Amino acid sequence: MLRRWPPVVGGFVVSKLGRKLIVTGTALLVALGLVVGGSLPANAATYSTIKLSRVGSSPTVAGEFVSFSGTTPTVLRGKTITLQRMDPGQTRWVSVGTGKVTQKGSFALRGKAAGMGKNQWRAVYSGTNTYKSATLSTKVSKWLYLDDLEEVDGYGFESIESVGVGATTYTRGLVSYQSSGGYETEYNLSYKCTSFVAGIGLNNTSRTGSKAKLSVSLDGVDTTLAKAQGIGAGKAVKLDVTGTFRLALKTSPIVGTSGAVFGNARVLCSGTP
Repeated sequence: MLRRWPPVVGGFVVSKLGRKLIVTGTALLVALGLVVGGSLPANAATYSTIKLSRVGSSPTVAGEFVSFSGTTPTVLRGKTITLQRMDPGQTRWVSVGTGKVTQKGSFALRGKAAGMGKNQWRAVYSGTNTYKSATLSTKVSKWLYLDDLEEVDGYGFESIESVGVGATTYTRGLVSYQSSGGYETEYNLSYKCTSFVAGIGLNNTSRTGSKAKLSVSLDGVDTTLAKAQGIGAGKAVKLDVTGTFRLALKTSPIVGTSGAVFGNARVLCSGTP
């Protein structure tokens, strides 16, 4: 009977030289501990089995938190899930929050919205295998200072970095100094904005007894904010500007010389007007 040479023992080829083992093929992986049960490892897989839902339906505003909830397969119980966001015009995912999966397979996540336009969101777990959710999208709006936009028409207004109205100091103010006549400043919103907010009043350098009328015009339709605003405490105002192309701020003196103020005047927009 012919003896096979070189002999094979347990998947190893035995050499004549110094009785050393020469390891080949699958036997090498076994020797290095890379094979379990004599089988090659399967490639890591990606599973789209995480369920993600947004909590609530309020408008998404840049810089504010957006909340999510979801469920996972049993294998992820007790694991940490990551919330990722993709910003408008970008192609890279950014991790913005984490949450631990409960023993019932549920989780809660939240992250801050950013930019203007559309944020995309997903939940991800990366381990031996990767698990992820379907992508959700939210329309994101951002508060823009009115005096950062280009004035398209107007007269009698100037932008001031700090202005006091009663006990309130606004970091930015659109102010008209007036003793007679009417003044206005106009900005295009281009149908991209939904809200206007400001603090109105007379600045603290106005003469005693001064009074002025302050109003806002949306595409030529005036809304009076104060009929006869005097010195001292002002007030906060908010207007719905959905569907508006052009917004104008207007003031006119009633008594005395005054500085009529629209403090920190801003619009909430989903794109640059």
